[in-house]
Amino acid sequence: MVQGKKEFKNRTSMLTMLEKDELDALDEIRWRERTSRSEVGRKAIIEYIKSHGTGNDTFKITEWQDPNFRAMPATMSSKDKWNEYIRQHMNKEERKDLQDRAKYMLKIIEAQDWKEENKK
Repeated sequence: MVQGKKEFKNRTSMLTMLEKDELDALDEIRWRERTSRSEVGRKAIIEYIKSHGTGNDTFKITEWQDPNFRAMPATMSSKDKWNEYIRQHMNKEERKDLQDRAKYMLKIIEAQDWKEENKK
């Protein structure tokens, strides 16, 4: 079967639900670009597969099996989120460990800042 210029060897289809305003915006753009809804959807799915196919390189599922691995807010999360997490989810030993790691990170930052300032 042929869809536009693309010939499919094992074609299948799927249904996608959109809000009316999303469909209206899609139609306005695709008409301007002379592209079918099907081709827009296919391109979006191919891009999604390429972007997410390898999974999350930061946290692999095997890391969750490590008893020493602890999930916590991302480093650049809001101060409120960190405050809540530390107060509600960490015991004294975990807080001490986090404090030691934070001090270590500060030393790295200070050393890098010093290096850059004295580069001149």
